[in-house]
Amino acid sequence: MRILWMSPVILSKNNNSTGSWLYSMHKLLVESKEVCIVNITIDWSRRTGGIKHIHTADGIEEYVLPNYIHLKRNKVPLPFYRKKIEDIIRESNADIIHIWGTETYFSKLVATLKLNIPTLLEIQGLRYEYADVFRGDLTLMDSIKTLDFKDFITFGKFSLFQEEKKFKRQGYFDKIAISKFEYISTQSQWVRDVIQFYTNARIYKTKMSIRQDFLDAPVWMYPQEDCPSFYFSASGAIPYKCVQTAFKALALVKLKHPNARLKIAGYSNLGTKGGKNGYQKYLIRLINELNISDSVDFLGRLTAEEIIAVQYKCVAVIQTSFIETYSLACAEALCLGTPLISSFAGAIPELGKERETILYYQPGDYRICAARMIELIENRALANRLSKNAVSLNRRKHNSNDVLQCQLGIYRDIMNRELEHSSKQNEYN
Repeated sequence: MRILWMSPVILSKNNNSTGSWLYSMHKLLVESKEVCIVNITIDWSRRTGGIKHIHTADGIEEYVLPNYIHLKRNKVPLPFYRKKIEDIIRESNADIIHIWGTETYFSKLVATLKLNIPTLLEIQGLRYEYADVFRGDLTLMDSIKTLDFKDFITFGKFSLFQEEKKFKRQGYFDKIAISKFEYISTQSQWVRDVIQFYTNARIYKTKMSIRQDFLDAPVWMYPQEDCPSFYFSASGAIPYKCVQTAFKALALVKLKHPNARLKIAGYSNLGTKGGKNGYQKYLIRLINELNISDSVDFLGRLTAEEIIAVQYKCVAVIQTSFIETYSLACAEALCLGTPLISSFAGAIPELGKERETILYYQPGDYRICAARMIELIENRALANRLSKNAVSLNRRKHNSNDVLQCQLGIYRDIMNRELEHSSKQNEYN
């Protein structure tokens, strides 16, 4: 089978952080020898130049688009760029197009093209659902506090309120695109329950490809550290990710355990100078007001090896989101055996049962989050039991061969259905 991926990652860069599960999935599929994959992606850091067609020695073929393609109001590229992308699609001779996520314009574009190629849309984020809880646990007063001088001179163009409106607008077009696909793949039951109201597509269940590092690494053991540390990961400083919940919880934990620390990994530039929006400045002020600035470490982007090394030194991983369609960071922590304290939100409850593999709290309830953190500091037996149960369940659940066979099964089913449909049309004609 020849599969055309349209994804947010540049496979030839072999990045070990962002979109990490796509690199793992690509490796599994290519090594199976049953599929040939061509990838179309976007270099978000490049705003000049043309489309790069890349072939690598290890068999990766991809087209890398610059991030200058202007979009119409409906988030579809203008005709000139649309034609270039359409030509690449047609010349790929793909048996199936697989679009990873609705966040890029790929899903909106393909939904408008008249292609005689079956297309599978992978749901990764649902912006129209995120928009309902975009500000997370921020009160109206908290939201107003995120406004700064730049927002006033730009009439709020880049304010939190405008970002919320933008999310709703983008989510509206995402919903329209989702309704136009015949095949959709999802990573959680929560997503399947939500999208059933907007599509009549055949819906598949994808198994997540966890980075092999987390499956092969020695299991987490309770750290022998003087300072109890907690690991937090976020792709960016976005209100519904609720890093403010983690800050408030840490401040309470420090009342009983003054040496407690929070280690934050991800894209957030909170630990750097300059380049901060109003919400990020609000978070910095919050850290200072809570008097925890000396207890928060900003780690930046980490590789799998670095994440594992940090988690070995932590008591638990903290997840604070108001909504999640799936959480790779949580799944990887569970595979490593690091105890997980998580908000009971979106698809997260599908990852494990309360007090068997995960400790839960209601989204935004920083007091209970803090209580769970203190519980794991003071109850090593509970932490070790959670770890043992999590590893037993998740390393079996994310077995590489099972992940591979599931994905190949989805591709085969689509091919068979298309062949059957074609045969019936021929009989009719």
